[in-house]
Amino acid sequence: MKPALIISVLMAILVTGCASTQTADTSTPSPTNESSKHTPYQGTIMAIDMSANTVTVQTASGMMTMTINADTKFRGGSKTLSDYKVGDQVSGMFMEDDSGKMMAVSIRPYNSKG
Repeated sequence: MKPALIISVLMAILVTGCASTQTADTSTPSPTNESSKHTPYQGTIMAIDMSANTVTVQTASGMMTMTINADTKFRGGSKTLSDYKVGDQVSGMFMEDDSGKMMAVSIRPYNSKG
């Protein structure tokens, strides 16, 4: 009878141990850092389309056209897209939306600290 009792106790311990390792993960996922989606750019303005609210910039990696929207931050003394002209050197941050469209997060005259 002792061997049956020992086996029962060992089985109970084994079942309890397995059940405790299979608990659901209820931890809260860490929040996504939005700024990690922002990518820096630097280059020369090649085109500005005020009606489409876009600016095209030639960078070292190629031409990029970004949409300027209400969330775009103008830095370094500029207030709007109309403060820029073709040929201006600019830098800033952009991100891609779900469709792959580039959105300007910020824009500033190149070498501006603001």
